[in-house]
Amino acid sequence: MVHNDILNLTEKYKDDIVLLDGLLQWALNPTSMKAGYGINENYPYIQNNLEITFELSHKEVQDKVTILKRECDKLIKNYMMTYDLRKFIIKIITEKYFYHFKRSFLEKIKEASPETMKFLYLCKEYTLESWENLNVQYNALYGENL
Repeated sequence: MVHNDILNLTEKYKDDIVLLDGLLQWALNPTSMKAGYGINENYPYIQNNLEITFELSHKEVQDKVTILKRECDKLIKNYMMTYDLRKFIIKIITEKYFYHFKRSFLEKIKEASPETMKFLYLCKEYTLESWENLNVQYNALYGENL
């Protein structure tokens, strides 16, 4: 039954990459049961990530997070097995909606600035262990700092 409810939830928001991303971030929260899962504490982080990722206003993302919270609260109330909920959400989103995330990412790349494209190229081509190494390599290749 939980599997069907999550399928229905993701289907309901299949055309809303912001809500799917928020739901995936919610599911990927690693906070333990002993720490109360960190559910409410995680929403501001999700909101901030969504604002940055999708370049939306604070109000637009706040509205999405309100929906996300309402939907997740319903799931928790009905099942109270947060680990299983998270596991199913991750499974369904990665299996059924990976394409949506890929499409969104590729659209962002098309609109990216030359500096961002340089950065992505550098990340793709070089294995780095620290920010300092990344900045040094970027500077060597492009004559400027990140």
